[in-house]
Amino acid sequence: MSKILIFLSMIIIIPVQAQVERWIYAYDGPANNADEAHSIVYGGDNNLYTAGFSFGLTGDNDFTILSIDTSGNERWVYSYDGPGHVTDGANSITYGNDGNVYAAGWSNGGTGDIDIFIAGVDTNGNEKWVYRYNGTANYVDNAFSIASDPNSNIYAAGFTFTFASGVTDFIVVSLTSAGGVRWIYTYDGGGNPWNGANSVIYGPDNYIYAAGYCGGTSNDIDFAVVCLDTAGNEEWIYKHNGPGNDDDEAMSIIYGNDNNLYAAGYSSGVSSDSDFVVISLTTSGNENWVYRHNGSGNSADQANSIAYSVANNIYAAGFACNTGTDNDFTVISLTPSGSERWVYTYNGPGDFIDEALSITCGSDSNIYAAGYSFGSGTREDFTVVSLDQNGEELGVYRHNGTRNLLDQANSIIYGPDSFVYAAGMCFNNNTVVDLTVISLDPSTLEITEDEQQDIAAGDPHFPMHIVGTLPVPIGDSYKIFDITGRQIHTLNPAPGIYFVEVDGAIKQKIIKIK
Repeated sequence: MSKILIFLSMIIIIPVQAQVERWIYAYDGPANNADEAHSIVYGGDNNLYTAGFSFGLTGDNDFTILSIDTSGNERWVYSYDGPGHVTDGANSITYGNDGNVYAAGWSNGGTGDIDIFIAGVDTNGNEKWVYRYNGTANYVDNAFSIASDPNSNIYAAGFTFTFASGVTDFIVVSLTSAGGVRWIYTYDGGGNPWNGANSVIYGPDNYIYAAGYCGGTSNDIDFAVVCLDTAGNEEWIYKHNGPGNDDDEAMSIIYGNDNNLYAAGYSSGVSSDSDFVVISLTTSGNENWVYRHNGSGNSADQANSIAYSVANNIYAAGFACNTGTDNDFTVISLTPSGSERWVYTYNGPGDFIDEALSITCGSDSNIYAAGYSFGSGTREDFTVVSLDQNGEELGVYRHNGTRNLLDQANSIIYGPDSFVYAAGMCFNNNTVVDLTVISLDPSTLEITEDEQQDIAAGDPHFPMHIVGTLPVPIGDSYKIFDITGRQIHTLNPAPGIYFVEVDGAIKQKIIKIK
């Protein structure tokens, strides 16, 4: 078999059955240490905003908001080093109707405590205001999710410690767009020790819905959803205790076009560790149905993210433990009535742990899920999977940072420009861990059934996608032809379709993107 000479500095080789990278943006913070994006949003000004942390010069993480344009060019970086000069970071970001961005997370307050921290920043990267909340225990408080309403009021949800010995309350903090406190809602689970929120949304019915966990009847936690009005008054609380009478937790919540709520997470099973679970509620807090999925490995399964499509189907993403493959990257589709449409699982080439952390539905009617997947000798790779509405795999994109260690996507969005953007982190040589955003072009993704059969059979005519100079074989006599059959004599022709002939036989079809 011919060897292909790849000029790495000149071309980008796109593996078969993979999405084409438009660009990769990597941010190495000032301390050349650990940097990571947790959340990404597409702004009304057609720029991208991502939130996470970067290692600052004072020796730990700084709360970080970063903006890039849709071509992958850095616009600005905002960072905040709290008074404790220790650990600060953002978990979630939203773009307000007022044209500003708001992010929520945590910040060290300087006396050993960690506070809920929210920052408002304009689209030029200028700080408008910062807000911090220190719970009554003067211990650890954190906000994991943020949302805004049509008036650009802010809602951040998480947990707050009420006693340093280990009692937390479910908390939602509401601020004005100017950073003023509107109200603070806390819930102690009826006196139970562990309570907290993982996800918050503002519904089109003008109510706030936060999902997470509340203390159960013993030392377990229950799957919980709390509804609040815009004044912070509690409308109702829903709790679900799984049949295993152990831990249950909601990780993500959405408001469907059918005016129902859908929350996803995990729930203890009768004979399983935990099940991948989706629960539907009315906006009055009544349970419509509970869907449970127990992987064939009969161990821990979990949904991390949920989306609702314009076709009125539900898609939840996470992982399921299956026999012989460990944790598999999993996407499950349900009807609004709770019937299972299909279950998709992906076991990466490393045959180990794979997990979806975020999911979105595109205006192209396809589904995009992001997370990580173990490669063959590469540990976790930054991974994006695309599926059609029927659960058929359109493509899998994997990115392995140059250090060959942990890489993962934490958040994914489908932009109004019809491109996909995923944010997370990658380990790279010399820069340790970089905050990473990758843009993909879904239009290069679709694979026909015949082409999938060609892949399985190792058909050399299946196209290689490249950007830049054409690759050529080493040590063989070769010719290059364009789609009309005309021989060309340059390795850098115009974008198009080309064929490489070796010893009189076509060995490779190449699609040059640009």
